[in-house]
Amino acid sequence: MVAEAGVPLSAAFWPACIGVSELAEDLEFKPRTDLAERVSRIIQEKVADVEKPGKHGGRTVRAEPACIKADQPGFDRQLTLNLSVKRQRIKLEGRDWNVVVAGGVPRGMA
Repeated sequence: MVAEAGVPLSAAFWPACIGVSELAEDLEFKPRTDLAERVSRIIQEKVADVEKPGKHGGRTVRAEPACIKADQPGFDRQLTLNLSVKRQRIKLEGRDWNVVVAGGVPRGMA
């Protein structure tokens, strides 16, 4: 007989940390804690919808700077997602457009 067991991806990490930076005109990244809070709140709601209450104690999604720090317990299980945004105004065919380019990179668990 062969036994198989699967481990869901969500079991690999507990808390998640969301950080957002905006590329400014001077090409410097500026932290956007307001956006990080909005994104983390939405993700927390989605996580709560997917996970059954009490399962794994519930995952926590935090916005920087409220995330677990490198010198704190649990940092090694934290998944961090760094998002970046760039807003720009362009003129196309005589019309003004506001363009937002967004991207993200997960920072793996330590």
